[in-house]
Amino acid sequence: GVLQGVSQVLWEEAKYDENGIPLILSIGDEGVPTALEAFYKTITNIYQYPSPLPSGARGVGEAGTIGALPATFIAIEKLLGVKLNRTPVTPDYIFSLIEK
Repeated sequence: GVLQGVSQVLWEEAKYDENGIPLILSIGDEGVPTALEAFYKTITNIYQYPSPLPSGARGVGEAGTIGALPATFIAIEKLLGVKLNRTPVTPDYIFSLIEK
């Protein structure tokens, strides 16, 4: 989930043609983060709570995306001393802010 949140900040972008038609229609068009983009994190505690649902279904990490977006965004701002105002935060976008 955390990697997906970071991916939303760094790579994912809603693109449209001149008529407002979406250019990205599937995950295959956009791509998803892979092991090559992953970072290593040590997990020290894992808690498993029983599912409140009758089926026993549980999430697969969606909650990690919630904090990852603002944390990544703010970390880039603090590291570079710039104010970001859009995503994705591409290298070209970062260089344009640094040059100002």
